[in-house]
Amino acid sequence: LAGQLAREGEQAAEGSEQGHQLSTLFDAAPGRRPTPRLTELSIPVRAVVFPLDDPIASRRLHHAVRAALAHAGVDESAIWFQDSSVYHLSVFHASHHQDPRAAEAGEVAGEVAAVAAVARATCPVRLALERVAVTPGGVV
Repeated sequence: LAGQLAREGEQAAEGSEQGHQLSTLFDAAPGRRPTPRLTELSIPVRAVVFPLDDPIASRRLHHAVRAALAHAGVDESAIWFQDSSVYHLSVFHASHHQDPRAAEAGEVAGEVAAVAAVARATCPVRLALERVAVTPGGVV
């Protein structure tokens, strides 16, 4: 987004991504990095997410993506690269910002119990959700 704003200025903020106006997702000022506008969703995202916490694997993946884009002739200034130290895998979405699914507390507790049972049987998983933000590309 920063590259797009540098090239197109305020016109870039008039665009949309996955039904969201970019100007509703980010505050942008000339010469400054875009700042996300954190917005509470009326129906929360519920997802099974695993961090890729192997720094070597994360860096290799990052370099492979950059190389593939360069090979395809993609201008890197048009791409926002996520910090490879926070790469993660979204395994399943019970509710997504594009497909919100309301759930009662008991249903959510059942989802949590099912994921916890699988995690206990396969490997330890310890996660803490701090906040959720939706990016223009749809990444949550």
